[in-house]
Amino acid sequence: MRLIFVLVAFCALSCSTHMREKEYNEKMTFLRKNRIGGVTGYNAPLDRLWIEWERRLPESLDEVFNTFKDYWRDAPDGIDEINNLLVDLFSRKGEWIGYFPIFDSLGKQIVSYVLLSAGIDGKLDNVIYPPNALRIDNWKQMLRLYNPDEFDDGYYLEELVHRPYCAQEARHGDKDLLIHVFHLGGILYEEEDFDVPVELPRLPYERKNAGEI
Repeated sequence: MRLIFVLVAFCALSCSTHMREKEYNEKMTFLRKNRIGGVTGYNAPLDRLWIEWERRLPESLDEVFNTFKDYWRDAPDGIDEINNLLVDLFSRKGEWIGYFPIFDSLGKQIVSYVLLSAGIDGKLDNVIYPPNALRIDNWKQMLRLYNPDEFDDGYYLEELVHRPYCAQEARHGDKDLLIHVFHLGGILYEEEDFDVPVELPRLPYERKNAGEI
């Protein structure tokens, strides 16, 4: 009887692990094809829209989303689309992708940012405090990442290397998946006078102020 119980438990565990691995692989495939760069990438609402409009880097995703709510308040479908683009594919609670601003070496100006996914363990583990602690000269060392070596040859992620499913990481993982690093024209160095707006193109648009019809 005990042997039967052990066999049943083993089969159940194997089946559960197989299902989790299959789900993980499907998410990784979708992530690489649809959420890394392009118009449906996690960075699209920021790099392709908000930053070009505002000509500066945001302090948080809330600031980005509220700007879209103001500008597109008569287009709820557009707001829903932005929200969908920000939802982390791996988050167990359906939360947004993690946005972490990177400051200059003095911690005064935002010169870049990174986007982190919860990854295989389903929760965002990196917490940065104070908010300006992540800086141009220390961000790689401060972040706990599942894929820390993918940026040795540059600061822009072109293709996410597939990470095999790991049951141990799924249960007890305490890192995140690096999805995107923002940079301007290949320049992301320690420059105290780095001026973000100078490098960004200005798009012609007329945004309504809050309460304006």
